[in-house]
Amino acid sequence: MVVLLSLPLQGCRKKQDEVKIPWKTEQLAEQIDQTRKTEAYKLPAMPKEKSSLQKYWKALDYALENQHASSPSRTLTKKEAREDTTALFAMLKELYGCYAYFNQSDAFAQAEEAVLQAIERIRELDYTAYRSCIRTHLRFLEDQHFLIDQTPLKRPMVTFTMQDTFEKRKDGFYFKDKRVTAIDEETKLETVLKEDALHAGRYVYYQKTNEQKTEVTLHFAKETAQRQKVLPLAAHPSDKAILEKEIQGVPYVHTARMFYAKREQEKADAFLKTAEKFKDSKAAILDLRGNSGGDLLVAERWYRSFSGTVKGGHMQTLLKLPLENPLLEEKFHAEDFAQSLSDLRKKEAWKQLDELHAVVERRSEKQIKNDTLLFVLQDDQTASAAEHLIDRLHSLDHVVFIGTPTAGMLRGSSFLTVYLKHSSLEVSFGNMLTQFSDSYAKEYYGIEPDIWTNDASALVEQLLTQ
Repeated sequence: MVVLLSLPLQGCRKKQDEVKIPWKTEQLAEQIDQTRKTEAYKLPAMPKEKSSLQKYWKALDYALENQHASSPSRTLTKKEAREDTTALFAMLKELYGCYAYFNQSDAFAQAEEAVLQAIERIRELDYTAYRSCIRTHLRFLEDQHFLIDQTPLKRPMVTFTMQDTFEKRKDGFYFKDKRVTAIDEETKLETVLKEDALHAGRYVYYQKTNEQKTEVTLHFAKETAQRQKVLPLAAHPSDKAILEKEIQGVPYVHTARMFYAKREQEKADAFLKTAEKFKDSKAAILDLRGNSGGDLLVAERWYRSFSGTVKGGHMQTLLKLPLENPLLEEKFHAEDFAQSLSDLRKKEAWKQLDELHAVVERRSEKQIKNDTLLFVLQDDQTASAAEHLIDRLHSLDHVVFIGTPTAGMLRGSSFLTVYLKHSSLEVSFGNMLTQFSDSYAKEYYGIEPDIWTNDASALVEQLLTQ
């Protein structure tokens, strides 16, 4: 169990009026602001679906009746497997928030039929074979929140780097005085070589991919090549729930996740208090590296407290839930959900589309004034609700994102975990669909930083003292 920790600050604290932001750092923030002001992201249209409230309640009843884990069935008859399959796809049709988005060309019906046919072909049907079959035929779901036995359908992407750096000259990139024409198959070197923020004139290889790499091939101008070792970037897990301190007199917080206000009120409140502290500071550091996500409403409250506005962001979210129906409260009354329905209703600006769907749009037409120079640290493990906070902060002036692309857990959400009646196969999925421009963010790939680095802590120190 993680423990709430607030580090005592050593020595004399600098008052905020004594904190001096280096001119070069202020200039960098201004340049980033200007770049953002020229960017416009067009959101794709929300998919439309016809839903029946009666069928929704029936599917929800099945899900709520099968909330509790039991030992996976070692033996499974084909009749039981067929019944579980039919129940699974019926439940997804009514409850899964991304169903319409992924149901191009009747993809779910085709997947269900493929599973049913595979069941008939399998000679020795057991839990493992059935799970493999379901995973295989649902792999078209590009949603990292969708889990089978607590495992995503596809492996997450990883950012790789190498220890040796590159140099940029007038005629291209050089590696140890040899002009590079390609790295593996990539000829647009700017996509994988990023300026080294800590060492002027040097460039670092960064590539986020779902491939398992240990080496890459550097291709040179004189038709020669060499293999070069690459490494996955180090993770930055937090061994404390919340770590607060100061760096060069600037307040800093590192939070392990977005704590659920209903279950972890003390930790959620402690994190929310940092928003007010940051708002009153000349500069602040929000470290979201390793933040696995959690309560989207807590992330939203932090943003509103810090920014003083409900505006901002470049995404829109569709919720598949009869929010205003009193029967929903009755059905959820006995369930221990991490978020309360009242919070979900009150703390988001939902626009009701019909009895089953509501939408919230976060379209920022222009940058929003913000006086605090905020450094946001991010990495491959910055996920879900933490990414939604990053999206909101992208609309504010004087916010600089440092690190590597986020986890890319953006499209779906977490809502229900269901154990299929006969097999006890564990299926987890959400009731939200979040839409975003591919030029801004991608599922699995995430949201890119303003400044790429594997040592965000050292870079922030440099930015505050240069």
